[in-house]
Amino acid sequence: MLHIDLHGEREGDGDATAHELVRRELAGQVTEQIGRAQLPLLVSVVVVVAALRGEVDHGPIHAWGAVAVATVAATWAANRVERARLHRAGADPHYVLRNTWHTTLFGLVWGALPVVAGQWGSERSMFIGLAVLLALISILVVTSAPVRVNFLCAMAGIAASTVVGLATGAYPGGWFGALVLGYFAVQLFFHDRMHRIIVDHVRARLDNARLARQIAAVLEREDPLTRLLNRDGLRAWLTSIVPSGDAAARLGVAVGNVERLAAINELFGTVCGDGVLRDLAGRLRARSASGVAVARLGGDEFVAVALLAGSDSAEALQDQLVGAVIDPFDIAGQMVDVGLSTAAVVGSPADIERLLADASARVRDERSRRSRSLVTADGPLDERRVLLDEVRRGLVAGEVVPWFQPIVRSDDRAVLAWEALARWHHPTRGVLAPAQFLGLVTLGGLMSSLTDQMLAESLAFVARLRELGLDHAARVHVNLSAAELRRPDLPDVVDRLLAQTGVPPSGLAIELTEQEVPRIDAMLVGNLQRLEAIGVRIVVDDFGTGYSSLSHLLDLRVHEVKIDKRFVDGLPDDPSSIAVVRAVLGMASGLGLPTVAEGVETEAQAVALAGLGCTLLQGYLISRAMPTDRALAFATEGAAAVRVGDAARVGDAARRSSS
Repeated sequence: MLHIDLHGEREGDGDATAHELVRRELAGQVTEQIGRAQLPLLVSVVVVVAALRGEVDHGPIHAWGAVAVATVAATWAANRVERARLHRAGADPHYVLRNTWHTTLFGLVWGALPVVAGQWGSERSMFIGLAVLLALISILVVTSAPVRVNFLCAMAGIAASTVVGLATGAYPGGWFGALVLGYFAVQLFFHDRMHRIIVDHVRARLDNARLARQIAAVLEREDPLTRLLNRDGLRAWLTSIVPSGDAAARLGVAVGNVERLAAINELFGTVCGDGVLRDLAGRLRARSASGVAVARLGGDEFVAVALLAGSDSAEALQDQLVGAVIDPFDIAGQMVDVGLSTAAVVGSPADIERLLADASARVRDERSRRSRSLVTADGPLDERRVLLDEVRRGLVAGEVVPWFQPIVRSDDRAVLAWEALARWHHPTRGVLAPAQFLGLVTLGGLMSSLTDQMLAESLAFVARLRELGLDHAARVHVNLSAAELRRPDLPDVVDRLLAQTGVPPSGLAIELTEQEVPRIDAMLVGNLQRLEAIGVRIVVDDFGTGYSSLSHLLDLRVHEVKIDKRFVDGLPDDPSSIAVVRAVLGMASGLGLPTVAEGVETEAQAVALAGLGCTLLQGYLISRAMPTDRALAFATEGAAAVRVGDAARVGDAARRSSS
């Protein structure tokens, strides 16, 4: 068994350190093996003395035996002492020198065996002594092979005794000498080979031990799944880059949680879920700028951290996280969009734990507000898997289509625009609302296909309105997620569909929810600006429910805002709802933006909104969402009612069409 002593190892010393470690290990091994060899050597002494008993003078042979036993005992004791010192204090520079004397004396004593037998014994005893000597040489090959100098010293001692024996005529002559020399040569040859094998073995063991320590050190600071830093590694990185006592340092922290990871694990298996995390980690590594540390804190939570200088902002770190999920992920052969809920904070490096906790809390808040967009289908797992296959087939078969809900003026209820809302005409389940399948569409990597289909059919609906002479109502709003708005090809797709349908760009409005606005980045803003340059209108939906600022609205080139239904529900009696609606209308008016009130369900709400200055209404009071043919009929009948100035007939037409 090898005893690898690494107490004195110094990392970074290169070849010199490796050589020292090998020498130390070989030295330790030879002490152990010599100790193991003492019993057979002592047995050999007893056997030789017994074999020569009665044929030689007992005095000399007994004296030789006593010296041999004393030499064996001394060598054994000395090596045990050296081995203990080696383990306590590491490599001893005098170890090889002392062991040289031990092994030389060892060889001299045992090499004198044929001389003693030849001088005082019969020819038979010389043969016995020579056989024992050759057996002992074989033992030396085993016990001293790890350290070449020990073997050579022992052989030198045996050779010295042989020379003395030949010179005095007490050593067997003739072919006996040639036999001994040949045996020496063979043993040297095998010793060299064995030495090389053992040295290579020891080096491999040491390399493996060093690698094991390095892996253990890495795992202490790295996440084993993604190979990103873990929490301890992040602290160590921060300690290494922040100057001691720098109270003015600013640390930016951005946290991102993978959306729908639990659903991915359920539908595709945890192996695929782990693959998403590894793929995301690789993308984050590739996108990380110099001076940015990326870590996985556990589960689905990733973080980007950097010291901020000058005008640097933590939002750039947030953009880095979001940018890593722009492209879909390959999950079990399907290209699936995987989103991130993100938040960013800035503070002192000394408060890293508090910053991480604050950012994580903001992410949780964002995810709770955006829960509708994260919905998968309800029901057992097997049923959801079946539903995922069905929605994939349904998109190809044209079962998922837009229905249209009108947006009207508050004074005469004239239709000015429509919102396209996806509906799935399931063959057996009936008409399904978006909350029942959009999550599965996202998980199945089908969102881009659905977006293109919704845009194409919505623009075809606008083209029909124009053919009927209803140009005033020929505009459609299509909701897109932030992930879709970051698609590099989105502006080109929109431009192509507008050209194919002959609809002017003003006939299309792209809606994004306000809860997506804090996640703006260069790709999203660039695409929105390209769409605005084409002439497409940009609308912020659910306004008032998120953290939008005026600067965000300006950056996004917004043309219109929509007041969320939860504020409309409190009208006309709730003072808080009135205050919020009045504030939103005032801000929009100051920016010159039209405002649509969503979720209008009662006439009292419509009257209150008109009184507050809201000019556009949408909700069940006007009409529920309708299929294309009923929406066209609604638009035609409503236009006729408006032409004769009968607002009541407009409402009646709406209710008849939606019933």
